[in-house]
Amino acid sequence: EDICETFAEFVLRNKPEGKTVAEQKILFFYEYEEMIEVRNHIRKFLNIEKK
Repeated sequence: EDICETFAEFVLRNKPEGKTVAEQKILFFYEYEEMIEVRNHIRKFLNIEKK
């Protein structure tokens, strides 16, 4: 369940600074270009501003 919530935050939130453990978990996804592409695709579909 934690990975699902973290992925949702990765998609829906802007990139965090990594000051907390939760933010560090989100930053994990930014290490993979494929995940960033998936994020951008979902955000475009949801009409969320790209940041």
